[in-house]
Amino acid sequence: GQCYAQIDQYLYIVGAYTESTELRELTASDTIYRLDLSQDPPVFAAQGDFDSTAGYQAYGQCVTAINNVLYTAVGQSLQEGAEPHFESYTPSSNTQTSLTDYPSSTANFNAGCAGGATDDNKLWLLGGGLQPSVYASDYDISSQTWTTRSFNNPGAAFDTGSSGGNTRSRVETKCLASRYGDFIECAGGYGVSAPYDTAVIYDTTAYVNGASANKYSDLSVYIKSAGFNSISLLEDTTNYKAAELMIVTGGYGDASSGLAFPPALATVQYAVRYSDLPGPTVAPTKSPTKDPTKNPTEKPTQDPTCAGCTRAPSSSPTTAMPTESPIPTADPTASPPDAAGDSAGEICIMVSIVLALISVIIV
Repeated sequence: GQCYAQIDQYLYIVGAYTESTELRELTASDTIYRLDLSQDPPVFAAQGDFDSTAGYQAYGQCVTAINNVLYTAVGQSLQEGAEPHFESYTPSSNTQTSLTDYPSSTANFNAGCAGGATDDNKLWLLGGGLQPSVYASDYDISSQTWTTRSFNNPGAAFDTGSSGGNTRSRVETKCLASRYGDFIECAGGYGVSAPYDTAVIYDTTAYVNGASANKYSDLSVYIKSAGFNSISLLEDTTNYKAAELMIVTGGYGDASSGLAFPPALATVQYAVRYSDLPGPTVAPTKSPTKDPTKNPTEKPTQDPTCAGCTRAPSSSPTTAMPTESPIPTADPTASPPDAAGDSAGEICIMVSIVLALISVIIV
């Protein structure tokens, strides 16, 4: 199965077991081995140096690393049958954690798994033994929930190759998330009767959206249980292009031998995968929203010359000319002015002036 993953300079190997032609397995294991690749030659750590258990005994688990955390999922044992367990190990804190069990009771041993390509919040479990209809499930790391993708017939999609379409998912396939694209590639594996000579390029975005957009790439030989890795060849951030080299090494293969322990291979196969890098994100410029100008509502003003009456305001101010006071004429023979008449005249003049001023002020 897919029993190893690398974090920093360490290669973690989970659940190694022995095998025989009579029993398929002799022992199941929960042991994790850690190999320090920075040393020459690489050196295995002592089991006391870290938490060196997967949390459950099985064979055919699927192992992958996401965000420097090691994940071990499902598998099978002779004692318990299908193993739904799901565990994580965080090397930075030397912490082993039990996660949400895989929901299906169907045997899912020797499945492939990988992170969610450009979405590192998902772990995808692909293929696995004896599954007639369910061959893709994803685990959301944030919500700690599984989603089973059973809308597509694996005989027509995941389990198709030159060896013919079958009615169950690939077993003993190895899967790898692209460094740049929204896809996971799974190389080889076997179906009902023989290993496959194809790799599946699995579009995770399409599956999340409820569709299938798998592509296939021919291998040079039939293989299962091969090593699978990738190397970055190009990362052009000016033209937003990238390329990576997918390398398939070793494995077992021979279509004529069926599933009865095909011979080991010394073959190295490779292919180049091209991806478009996301371009720069330009923040949209917000158009200013102008507050509409309200038309002023003119209120009628009270006519000061008529209590209780109103009049519309003038559209433009009117300037009233004050009435000039009469220039008295000196008449020594005239009779003295009437006091009451003079008072009435002065009041009339003052009222006229005040009304004119009020009119100006109001307008």
